Amino acid sequence: MPDATVGALPGPDTIQVSDQAFGHDDIPFADIGKRHRKPGFFKVTLRFATNADAVAQLTAALNSIGKGTEAVAYVLAVNRASGNVDPAKPPAEIEIDW
Repeated sequence: MPDATVGALPGPDTIQVSDQAFGHDDIPFADIGKRHRKPGFFKVTLRFATNADAVAQLTAALNSIGKGTEAVAYVLAVNRASGNVDPAKPPAEIEIDW
């Protein structure tokens, strides 16, 4: 849910950014996950600089599950030149598909 600095949820296929980012896709709930054959599930892709970084961060995320019901992974941000943003080159660090 957006905080007071952002306001209402953005319209479909748009993103509002303040100190947080909020997006909205108007895909019907029943269609979430159909494209990647896991109905009802979001697909989250995390890209790491190296395999060792991926193993370290995902291991830490798995270890955090015992403390609650969420896992946290830190993914290194890529500082792209403005010409490498649309599309992102290299690909986006975090990609969500529904």
